Amino acid sequence: MRSTSVACHNSVLLGFVLLACGIGVLVWPDKIQQRRLRSMDRHPTLAKLNPFSDWIRTPGFVVAVRLVGCVVLCFSFLLFYFAWLDCFG
Repeated sequence: MRSTSVACHNSVLLGFVLLACGIGVLVWPDKIQQRRLRSMDRHPTLAKLNPFSDWIRTPGFVVAVRLVGCVVLCFSFLLFYFAWLDCFG
């Protein structure tokens, strides 16, 4: 039996964290947009300083959030691959 390294444990842990974040962003982009809009309504002064305030209200924002979720999922799978190499390779 081979002892697993710290890199193996770190890669697996970070892979699961990124996997959870990626799935959350892919499944609930509308809720992310709603929370951001509520935050902008509560803090109108900060909303005026945000150059993306108008864009956050568009459907393109939801598409961009889903794209970010896909990228995060790809990184999580890449980390799982490195974890596999560290643990068993």
